[in-house]
Amino acid sequence: MIGIRRRIWVFWLAAALFAGCGVKAPPRPPKRLPPAAVSDLSGVVEAGSARLTWSIPAAGKDAGEAVGVAVYRSKTPIAEAECRDCPLTFTQLDQVAITPSDRQAGRMTYPDPLEEGFRYRYRLRAFDAYGSGGGDSNTVSVDY
Repeated sequence: MIGIRRRIWVFWLAAALFAGCGVKAPPRPPKRLPPAAVSDLSGVVEAGSARLTWSIPAAGKDAGEAVGVAVYRSKTPIAEAECRDCPLTFTQLDQVAITPSDRQAGRMTYPDPLEEGFRYRYRLRAFDAYGSGGGDSNTVSVDY
């Protein structure tokens, strides 16, 4: 009787040692919070160019620190009828680094030269030191 109990006990011990702890997968880096989205993008036309202005997103418990901002633009002729339900195609214009003086001022500006007869729409996306982007900003429209 003791021999059978010992065999059962050894069987369960061996099964526990060889079973492992679950599904094996490649290691993943710890989750990083993306930077907060720019929420106050504004744009005005000055001397043939659009001047975009926005506040630098703050880092906090729900957002990582932004080190730069990607500027996106959609350009359509004003002569075309505006389609409210049509998707806009944005292309990336530039990536602008946030400098210490920008961070101290809390605001940034970006000039974009304009061509007459077009409607320009702009959007921003903040990114962190690892290149992870946050959400899209509000969209600003400028006609020239």
